Amino acid sequence: MSKVAIITDSTAYIPDALVKEYDLTVMPQVLIWGDEEFKDGVDIKPDEFYTRLANAKVMPSTSQVTPKAFIEAYTQLHEQGNDILSILISEKLSGTISSAMQAKDMVSEDVTVEIIDSYTTAMALGFQVLLVARA
Repeated sequence: MSKVAIITDSTAYIPDALVKEYDLTVMPQVLIWGDEEFKDGVDIKPDEFYTRLANAKVMPSTSQVTPKAFIEAYTQLHEQGNDILSILISEKLSGTISSAMQAKDMVSEDVTVEIIDSYTTAMALGFQVLLVARA
C-alpha cells in the first residue's frame, strides 16, 4: 500500500502546527495587489493583508494556483513514494481545480493523483482536509 500525500490550497487556512503535524502540502493562491504578486500565506500573512487593505488605494485580486505549481508538487511527492489526494477550494469559487486537473494530465502516468472538489472554502475546507489526514 502506497503512502498518500494530501494537498490542499491556502484558502483552507489550516494552522501551521496542523500542516506540520499531518505533513500536508498547501498550495498558495496568488494575491495580486497593483503591480505586486504575493503567494498567500507565504509572501503575505493575514495580519499584513488586513493592515495593507485598511490603507489601500488599489484593491487586491486573486488568481488560482498555476498548473506548473501543481506539476512541481505532484512530481516531488511522487518521487517521495506517495500517491496524491488533492482536496481543493470549490470549483464554483476558483479555477484551482482546473489547474490541478491540467497538471494531472501533464504528469507521468505513473503519478497517481485524485482531485476532490470540497464544494467549499475556508475552514470548512480545512476541516475536510484534517478529517482525511487523521484517517
